[in-house]
Amino acid sequence: MEKIVGGAMKKNEAIRILNTKLSPEILSSSNTHWSNLVNYGSEVGWWLNIPFHKFDKDLYMILNDEPNKCFYCIKLPIKTLTSPEKIFRNKEDTADIFMPCAGRDRMVDTQSGSSRFDFNPYQILEVKY
Repeated sequence: MEKIVGGAMKKNEAIRILNTKLSPEILSSSNTHWSNLVNYGSEVGWWLNIPFHKFDKDLYMILNDEPNKCFYCIKLPIKTLTSPEKIFRNKEDTADIFMPCAGRDRMVDTQSGSSRFDFNPYQILEVKY
């Protein structure tokens, strides 16, 4: 269990922790997207807005679960998605993604207009803090 200084987990702190567990240190602010849990209608989950050009390289997502004091790291390797604009809801050249944190749709993009992409196979780490 990692000790967090100064309260709630933040993106840069999560990147620092993950880079100590990954070799080589590969996460940066530019290749990593962060999301805290939010309420969306009747569901609780993670909301991400990722510019489509970010899918041209290895892409990382950190999904923070503050109530359970853990976060999940997802890695989409380069070329995993060659046409993300056809897979995710397109909002101003950005993938508009919502993933519930529980139930059968956990870590599946449930946003209307999406193809229900399942991020579960791409989870590389779960870290408790």
